[in-house]
Amino acid sequence: MAVERLQKILSNAGVASRRSAEAMIVAGRVAVNGTTLDTLGARADPEKDEITVDGTPVIRDRYRYVALHKPAGVLSTTRDERGRPTVMSLIGNPGANVHPIGRLDQSSEGLILLTNDGALTDLLTHPRYEVRKEYLVAIDQALGRKGRQQLVRGVWHEGERLKADSVQMVSPSGSPDRPDARWLLIALHGGRKREIRRMLATVGRRVVTLRRIRIGPLALGALALGESRDLTPEEVDELYEVAKRADANPRGVAAADSPQAATPSAETNPPDSAATDSPQGATPSAETNPPDSAAADSPQGATPSAETNPPDSAAAESPQSATPSAETNPRDGAAADSSQSATPSAEPRPPRLVAIDGPAASGKSTLARALVERFGYVLLDTGLMYRAIALAALRAEVPASDEAACVKLAREGGLRLVITEREARVHLAGEDVTDQLRSPEVEGAVSDYAAIAEVRRELVAQQRTFAGAQPSVLVGRDIGSVVLLDAPVKLFLQASEEVRAQRRGEQAAEWGRQQSASEASRDISSRDVTDSTRAASPLVVPEGAIVIDSGELDADAMIAAAMAAIEERTT
Repeated sequence: MAVERLQKILSNAGVASRRSAEAMIVAGRVAVNGTTLDTLGARADPEKDEITVDGTPVIRDRYRYVALHKPAGVLSTTRDERGRPTVMSLIGNPGANVHPIGRLDQSSEGLILLTNDGALTDLLTHPRYEVRKEYLVAIDQALGRKGRQQLVRGVWHEGERLKADSVQMVSPSGSPDRPDARWLLIALHGGRKREIRRMLATVGRRVVTLRRIRIGPLALGALALGESRDLTPEEVDELYEVAKRADANPRGVAAADSPQAATPSAETNPPDSAATDSPQGATPSAETNPPDSAAADSPQGATPSAETNPPDSAAAESPQSATPSAETNPRDGAAADSSQSATPSAEPRPPRLVAIDGPAASGKSTLARALVERFGYVLLDTGLMYRAIALAALRAEVPASDEAACVKLAREGGLRLVITEREARVHLAGEDVTDQLRSPEVEGAVSDYAAIAEVRRELVAQQRTFAGAQPSVLVGRDIGSVVLLDAPVKLFLQASEEVRAQRRGEQAAEWGRQQSASEASRDISSRDVTDSTRAASPLVVPEGAIVIDSGELDADAMIAAAMAAIEERTT
């Protein structure tokens, strides 16, 4: 279809009359591919471009929305390099290039949504919108009132603070009638990796069955295991409305996303003597009650804090947040977003940007995820962008020696960053390839493509734009020295080659590959040489960086040192 004026597209789609559509455009309510267009001469292609009004797509007939009852043992991804079953194999006639919204662990079952609507994906996964999800959980032994209260107050696991909105004792069917202390209804707004299993482990409980039964207003209902159905237009509208209501209200105030919103939490349940607490549930420990436990909010977290409401998070509201904007200042985190600096805030404001550098397997991702959880940042692992270019080149059979073609892939290959659950995932030409970027083929090729100076310059520009759009933690090998020269906090992690080789072997196992100790050692040594000797952006300790030896410190101590550095700069 030919390119048309925006007001005509809106009118043809039945959104408004042309005159009203013009008013919407001038008011800044209309966006094309994530970029607000507020001039009446703006044009778009209704067949190719994503056009939204107040964040809601105008033309939905190109989108598909599917609810699936995922069985345990099935991966929540579009493709698996090892040939394991994925949710895509359970959807009849996928048609459009749909993808799962968020994650549901391989060993878990229950409701998962799939769509090709990027705007809805962002609304349902970004922590800013805080869409409530509910899980029916069976555990190996009873958990009493104190243990349930502890989960609502929040616990710490491997440097991350995990917290439920409510924990209620229910029957195996999920009903509050005739409750069984080994069955819990857990509600949360988060979605960290294996969050419920890790949370329960801190109070000495093992998950036997975990089933997600609700996402916002949408219930699993009678959908049989392994079956799927398309959502009705009314259900899609409800999902959009719930996310927008949550965005408009502080956390804990608008718990109207589900009929269970008014269900009493663990804090209000009467004592049940039959349910016994574990020693961990009754006795405070360093793991579950960190030194700053005074900040452990009430069950509903009615008072916003830097921990649950990241500063300037309004800028992080669309998957297209990596689109350049004249308002962003990519090099100076302190100067970014003058509208925010002009608004007084009673809450402490951590630095807007954190740069983390270091060699391979030095602990950068572990530290970054802890900071994301503590301070509400969005995480960008810049190494994934270089891996995506390597993957695109391998698919197109473009060798690293053809630098011009590699640069064209970086510029025109459709690389896009989509924020999902506080982390940037990498898309190529509309396909989420993040889970494919740890394959042996990409692992073996990425250094050659990452060494191309023009490729690095192109991706650095995109990384700066991303950082200018929302409070972020960027991880890589040249963040503090090249990408964010003026980042207020720069951290550089180091560890011995022996320690890092051991970690790399463990990482390889997590990625589904077997790697011997000698292979891991050779891999680390080779990457170190490449990273430190390349002409473009070699790995160095950035000026002003805080150096942390992650080999000498355990994970908790490393994270504590980094948090202390950030809190010193919190204003």
